Amino acid sequence: MPLRTRPPDRQDEILAYLRQRILSGALRPGAKLPTRGEVVRRFAASCTTVQRAFERLMEEGFVESSSRSGTFVSSRPPHLHRFGLVFPAAPGDGNWVRLWSVLAHVAPEVGRRRGCRIATYLGANAREPGRDFAALLRDVQARALAGVIFATPPDLVAGTPIVDRPGIPRVMLTAHPPKEAMDAVLLDMSAFVGRALDRLVARKRRRVAVIVVPGHLGIPLLEQEMASRGLEYRPHRIQMMTQEFAPWTSNLAQLLLHGPARERPDGLLVVDDNLVEYACQGLLAEGLRIPRDLDVIAHCNFPAPAVNVLPVARLGFDLRQTLEVCLDVLGRQRRGTASGSLTTIEPRFEWELDEGRASVVPLAAV
Repeated sequence: MPLRTRPPDRQDEILAYLRQRILSGALRPGAKLPTRGEVVRRFAASCTTVQRAFERLMEEGFVESSSRSGTFVSSRPPHLHRFGLVFPAAPGDGNWVRLWSVLAHVAPEVGRRRGCRIATYLGANAREPGRDFAALLRDVQARALAGVIFATPPDLVAGTPIVDRPGIPRVMLTAHPPKEAMDAVLLDMSAFVGRALDRLVARKRRRVAVIVVPGHLGIPLLEQEMASRGLEYRPHRIQMMTQEFAPWTSNLAQLLLHGPARERPDGLLVVDDNLVEYACQGLLAEGLRIPRDLDVIAHCNFPAPAVNVLPVARLGFDLRQTLEVCLDVLGRQRRGTASGSLTTIEPRFEWELDEGRASVVPLAAV
């Protein structure tokens, strides 16, 4: 006698059927869905089961109901108009950085400009799931997103459907050429260093100090870039500070710039926006005047407001335009024309920003 197995969950069957009809385009935006009675008969399901399936589709944004006319595919269903912007942490976490704050702030504006919605998901961490991890996983499994933008390489969700589920375009922001096959948008920190040093050379500075964070830049790159421009390279003038202990940058800046005017650095490069305000506090405490005593080039993710009153030159990346580039990459994926591509965003000084266009260099597929 054959063993009896549990019958398939009717609600899941109904959801899968109707969702696939919408995803495939068989039911287009604005199209009317079968009546609940028709679905009851087709799946031999109870009215309650069918109603729950319809309610789930409404929660996901695929359908909308009119009390008089029936249920219809949403005019702007999520698989066409809703993108996920994914962060591995949340504000208040020790590893939250200003880059992510600016991205989250500009996302609604960019979405309105592009006629879509960019939803933020915080705490996307499979090891220590944050507040939106379950919602992101659910939306990915339901394909209720037109694409996913990872605010940083998605190491903390690797091996989950968030990265592996087929059928959803994905792109990640990165400061380094990626090893992953996923499409990426590169914030070019090597170019940042080159432009910053060129500015200091143009300002007739020769003794340059640099404050970096782990993972951004290597000593060989800094040494090479400084030597190629005839700048004085002293290893002790290259110092590192973690974002976790950013307030200590004030003391570090004082230490770097203490001493007689003929010996101390006449240029300072701060290569992470999480450190800038504290570095400036150190300059003030040391009694240095900018630009009389030295020039300061400070990393910035625009349109972040200035966090100090000192006349530093802010150099960095416009994240509004960066998000638009990410949406363009996802659009190419949807059309089947992007695979493993890398697009580089070049840095700009604050006075060079163009509201309408970012400096973007598409590179060959990696």
